Amino acid sequence: MNFGRKLTPGATLGFIAPSGAVRTADAIERAVKETERMGFRVKLGESCGKACGYLSGTDEVRARDVNNMFLDDEVDAVFCLKGGYGTMRMLDMIDYDAVRRHPKIFVGYSDITAMHIAFLQKAELATFHGPMPVSCWADGPMDDFTHASLMNTLMNAQPAG
Repeated sequence: MNFGRKLTPGATLGFIAPSGAVRTADAIERAVKETERMGFRVKLGESCGKACGYLSGTDEVRARDVNNMFLDDEVDAVFCLKGGYGTMRMLDMIDYDAVRRHPKIFVGYSDITAMHIAFLQKAELATFHGPMPVSCWADGPMDDFTHASLMNTLMNAQPAG
């Protein structure tokens, strides 16, 4: 099983939008500001802020974003901005060998579940079904319990729970 490294204060979170489009640019801006307030840096992927119908860019753009974030040595973890629909359309375009060679924390839920399954089966990557920036903290801080649980899980080398 491949595991991403635990996060440290100041780590860089790569934001991608592999599913539904984020309808307002200010939601992304709010998510970035709140993430920075939590003590992390953010690197936005190409798919963030794009739209191709209801998707956040073409299948090729979204898959390239996934691949690029795993290959980027500046990125410590990959967070999906939101769920929606469409991840299964680009699963065959992901470079699972690159994911295996560069394991990172990967977080999302909803439609992102298809990626969790593919990463486990094809790259043996342990991933996290967890809160996403636009869906969970763009409109302000997460509740204390959720925030503490997320930080403990991603920043502590000890098993959560």
